[in-house]
Amino acid sequence: MRVFMILILLFSGLFFTTKNHEQNYLLDSEILAQFFIDHNYEITNVEIVIHSYITKDQYELFEQYVNNPHREHSLVETYSGHFVNENKVKLVYKIKANEWKESTQNEISHIFSNDKLHQILQNSKVYSCFQSEINGNIDSNKVIDQIVDYFKIKVKNSMEETGFKVKSGTTKFFDQYIPSNNGDINIQFALRDQALTKKVVTVGTPILVNEY
Repeated sequence: MRVFMILILLFSGLFFTTKNHEQNYLLDSEILAQFFIDHNYEITNVEIVIHSYITKDQYELFEQYVNNPHREHSLVETYSGHFVNENKVKLVYKIKANEWKESTQNEISHIFSNDKLHQILQNSKVYSCFQSEINGNIDSNKVIDQIVDYFKIKVKNSMEETGFKVKSGTTKFFDQYIPSNNGDINIQFALRDQALTKKVVTVGTPILVNEY
């Protein structure tokens, strides 16, 4: 849907850095979720996207894990693997849920804490995005102020169209970031009018990679 801002960031020389090599990716999701919980915005979509370059053997182990028929889970998981060469695979692994509750957190925690999977994905790029549909009568600027104030964001990029606003910047809440022409980017959020009765609020780190 709205992907042009993401593409600007991606094709302006995307590379990932983290100031904390022990970054807890589940913690990023919990921090994002807490904003929606604190403001009584029902979470209607959760998406975690993992990008990783792994070996052929690691890819085979990953497939065995994800496709294990004995795994019990309610998350929607999809993945794709592109062979860069005969022994190197670019993996894109997506985890989706339409709510955020204890069982969702436990399932995601189990994925990140699995020893074998952790070894395979330890050098991955992880994008976490949360979304909510809120009352269309709520002022968009009020929601923007709530997000900026909650995460103490220094806004670096901003774009507005009729019925649509997207901003990105820097916050101390997250360690992963993407350098851009205006400085480090590690949070992005968007508001979109949906019909007359709803607004879609999306917040992600370090940038949004889902439809918003």
